[in-house]
Amino acid sequence: MSIDRARAGTIERRQRLHDLVDLREELRDLQANLEHEELRFADAVKERSSIMNKNDQEDSEDEDHFLESLRLTEENIHSHRQKILEIQGKIIDKKESILSLEILVKLHENDK
Repeated sequence: MSIDRARAGTIERRQRLHDLVDLREELRDLQANLEHEELRFADAVKERSSIMNKNDQEDSEDEDHFLESLRLTEENIHSHRQKILEIQGKIIDKKESILSLEILVKLHENDK
């Protein structure tokens, strides 16, 4: 009976370790996505600055075009900002899951 318990404990520990590896890979993917989204956000902010500078240098004959370009750019910036916040939330959740699982693994190791 104790052999079966030991085997079950080993299987459970291995599963937790596999889960831990999976969570860490998912975290790396999220961090890469965050970095990519931050770059896209920075590009959108630069585009907004460029649009503003062009408008300052030109006559305001085509104000409708300027306003439409600015509106689209602002929407783009807002969209990237929302995605960044969403990814950051997922990263926090993933880190909490990793920490919880690490604690469970250590507690199991200390029980031995």
